[in-house]
Amino acid sequence: MPMNPRWCLSEEEWKARIGSWIDDPTPQALLELNVVLDCRYAWGSRELAEAFGKMAGEATGNSPGLLHSLARHASLLSPPAPWRRMKAPVDIKEALKPLEAQARVLALEYGIRTPGTLARLDALGSAGYLSRHGVIDLKIAFESLWRIRFLLQIEGHRAPVRSSDAVDPGILS
Repeated sequence: MPMNPRWCLSEEEWKARIGSWIDDPTPQALLELNVVLDCRYAWGSRELAEAFGKMAGEATGNSPGLLHSLARHASLLSPPAPWRRMKAPVDIKEALKPLEAQARVLALEYGIRTPGTLARLDALGSAGYLSRHGVIDLKIAFESLWRIRFLLQIEGHRAPVRSSDAVDPGILS
């Protein structure tokens, strides 16, 4: 992303871009907004990165229509059918998306601007929006799926073929 000119913008250009997402929440705009809402500082100007995240979070929180669009998008994401019944490989990345999207929307609804699914779940629990047991269960599910995905990627790098997020449900038990 740092090499993509679409993501190398000034603060004013970002304000305009975020404004365009609010005015026209297309599927691509929602995808890009989700990327921004999960953005974390890694290098460069920490102040710009923090301003960037604050801008996106505030704009989303101040726009009920955009929050509704994000919630509608999150509700369209469905986890795979129970794995015991599946014969085809399960895409772990796709299995994670509903949990990530719904945690993001719930956090935004309650004014929580923390990036990252696990941090959002903790914040939602601390604020009393999710039960302690609900947070634990969701975190276990999320971490388990991520662990499987991570192990698949490690295994994929050992093989002469490109790694994949697909896992045979028969090997899970």
